[in-house]
Amino acid sequence: IMGQLILWTNKYRNSLKNLYVQSIFVMLCGFLLAMILYRFGTEAAGPGKQTLNRYLFESNPTINYDSFILRFIGPIITYSSGSASGVFAPALSCKLSMF
Repeated sequence: IMGQLILWTNKYRNSLKNLYVQSIFVMLCGFLLAMILYRFGTEAAGPGKQTLNRYLFESNPTINYDSFILRFIGPIITYSSGSASGVFAPALSCKLSMF
């Protein structure tokens, strides 16, 4: 599902022929990601080391389902905006937050 969403948003961005409209799309992606991180915290960003340490080493870890959703949406937004972000590492951290 994640790959299909990335491909769909990438096709949509490439279908925008006007440079001005493309720049608006990229700014909206950045604004959307910033608002998500502001609202839900920075746990959804980064490699997920804190999440991994919490799930593995705490005696009673709390499961945050928002983390999975945000780690699923974050790579889609960043990759579809055309930024030089990886897809493999965020996909692994997305999988990690499911457990």
